[in-house]
Amino acid sequence: MFKIFKKRKKVVSVEVQQYLKSHFRSFFECSPLSSGGYSDPIINIPIIKFGITDIHFENGVETIDMYITLERPGILIGRGGRVINNLERYLRGPQHSDMITKKINVKIIESKIW
Repeated sequence: MFKIFKKRKKVVSVEVQQYLKSHFRSFFECSPLSSGGYSDPIINIPIIKFGITDIHFENGVETIDMYITLERPGILIGRGGRVINNLERYLRGPQHSDMITKKINVKIIESKIW
């Protein structure tokens, strides 16, 4: 008789998604600079080791949730959660304040292979 609808979060714009994905990659690997050189990675781990199968975003009232589905979540989390905490700090840092005004939450989903 009555249908219960969950509140859907707004979709994050394509520009913000591409921006966050490129900075996610530059956190772990070298990224090209406008001057022609390459920047040093914050943490030198090749992204291929994570086994990422999906990255999607949800836009909340005060946050942007970045859901990363991967095969090996322990590498992204790091010892004591250091890597994931540094990644969240990097993505919401002051250098990104012109494009991103909300807090970024990185959520990890383990893909079930077996």
